Amino acid sequence: MQGYDASILLVSTGSMLSEKRSNPNRDSVHGFEVIDEIKFALEKECSHTVSCADILALAARDSTALLFIIASVFELYNVLTSGPSWEVPFGRRDSKGASLGGSNNNIPAPNKTFQTILTKFKLQGLDIVDLVALSDIYGKKLIDLIIVGNGLADFTLDQSYAAQLRTRCLKFGSDQNLFFLDFVTLTEFDNNYFKNLLASKRLLSSDRVLVTEPTINRVGEEICRELRAFRQAICQVHDQDGEHLFPDRSKRRDSKALQKNKLLIKTI
Repeated sequence: MQGYDASILLVSTGSMLSEKRSNPNRDSVHGFEVIDEIKFALEKECSHTVSCADILALAARDSTALLFIIASVFELYNVLTSGPSWEVPFGRRDSKGASLGGSNNNIPAPNKTFQTILTKFKLQGLDIVDLVALSDIYGKKLIDLIIVGNGLADFTLDQSYAAQLRTRCLKFGSDQNLFFLDFVTLTEFDNNYFKNLLASKRLLSSDRVLVTEPTINRVGEEICRELRAFRQAICQVHDQDGEHLFPDRSKRRDSKALQKNKLLIKTI
């Protein structure tokens, strides 16, 4: 809950409940086994040197480009664009605990009002530009239509898009009932997510907020017009994380468990 502190990797113990079990994370955060494999390989080569928090920070940057490499190998698309890159400073320390309550209370839900969402971003030291940029990043996610649907028609949606949703929405739940937030350029790191919103093609209630609030709409329109502005905003929000390193925290040898030995080892 404090940036890349790797608290989300911790499993529950007798005195601590894992953040993986929180409502925002339970059905949306995946890939923990990948971090475990990276941590295992690093510990084998240089034990107790690289923190889990640094691994997460690097993974966030490198996975942006990895998606497009995989797509290129399988020739899914003829034209692919990679995402931006940014410098990742080392020295993050792993959190000594998890906060299930903090995760439930501080991560914005997709049905919240604009002011609630913005307030939660500001509590993490982020601003309105960060909100727009990070919303666009999550445009590459698959969303379960059963989770986001409320059974009420939204007559402000583009009619052709609304028809697509109706054909996919089921009366009863299904694990396969998934839909891309950005359904136009699935494997390209671009600003089409926000272009879709401006064209009234949106899936979440929070998406609508991004284009109906005048202040945030101006930011979104700039990102929509200029891809470079979007890329710069992405780099800026990740650069801020490097300003919040925690020298009083430990490094974990196991990404899932707390360490009894709190000795701090020099980072790479």
